Amino acid sequence: MSIRSKQTKGDGKTIHYGKIVSCVFETEWLNPLSKKIIYYHDVITDTGHILTIGSMDKNSNRIKKGAVIEYTVDEKAKTKLLSSSADVDKIAEKAVLDKQLKEEKEQSRSEKTRIKGQETYLGFTWAYAKDLLIAGKTMKDMKELEKMARFIYDEIGKMLNQE
Repeated sequence: MSIRSKQTKGDGKTIHYGKIVSCVFETEWLNPLSKKIIYYHDVITDTGHILTIGSMDKNSNRIKKGAVIEYTVDEKAKTKLLSSSADVDKIAEKAVLDKQLKEEKEQSRSEKTRIKGQETYLGFTWAYAKDLLIAGKTMKDMKELEKMARFIYDEIGKMLNQE
């Protein structure tokens, strides 16, 4: 008696879970419309279900031995693979990469903001230095204004970079 005659049958609605204990390539089929090949594997789960699962990859990680799968089986023994532990691994890897990209973007944005922040104080620095000179003394020479502005600007830059 072949494995196909022992295939598990169900109602097509009940979701089953199982760990693949055996996965053997059985046959391939060329879809006449899409011209893509579907590779069919005979799969046995730790719950005793015997399934035939089609995949676009001949050696798909989704149905390798040891993978935990979620699936439904209809009354004609047609299996619909809903998810696999390999999917979770891909999702976790993508989440880690997304988090790293987000952190890099935030760091870059923070650096740009800091530079912009310092530039926004340039006008303030000149205005404040001018006010200091005018309020206290006469404005004999622009060199004094430039010195004060540079000093204040540098001090603000130091304070911003310490954050």
